[in-house]
Amino acid sequence: MRRLSHSMLIALAGVSVALAACQAPADPPAAEAMAPTADMAPAADATPAADAAPAADAAPAADAAPAERPRFVAPIRGEAEIGYLKPDVKVQGNQVVTTIRMKNLSNGAIAGLRVEEFWWDRNNNPLPADSQRLSKPLMPQEVAEIVLRTPKANDMARNSYKFSHANGAIKTQLLTTIE
Repeated sequence: MRRLSHSMLIALAGVSVALAACQAPADPPAAEAMAPTADMAPAADATPAADAAPAADAAPAADAAPAERPRFVAPIRGEAEIGYLKPDVKVQGNQVVTTIRMKNLSNGAIAGLRVEEFWWDRNNNPLPADSQRLSKPLMPQEVAEIVLRTPKANDMARNSYKFSHANGAIKTQLLTTIE
């Protein structure tokens, strides 16, 4: 029984110490306690008003613009619409590089936008191709560019593109310019 009493007393003391450590002080230290002592001389350019006001209470500078919070736009579920320019296809070394510039024409963000390029030879046999995905959602009226790299083959005859996104299909529209 005596051992149980000692255990309870130690546990109660531990809880009391833990609660005391977690609580904030009852009253903040007075300004006089924070005032410099005789052996700590204030700097020549310091003013008493500057010493009394803590740095946390200082107002932000008038010329500093407040940071704008990112806007949340709900991603589109189902069919989304994008406009794109005619793809720019160039041969660079042993690769065919296709650059596609596109714009979100929908009212919501397009999450997980993926562009797939398919190549065929003269006999309609499929050839190796590339697929790329945008890492962030494409916001409404935002313009993005995707670069597709495909190994060059001598018998490449034609290609096509497929657009899709994480929540459905894409309706495409060929544009002459993107603003």
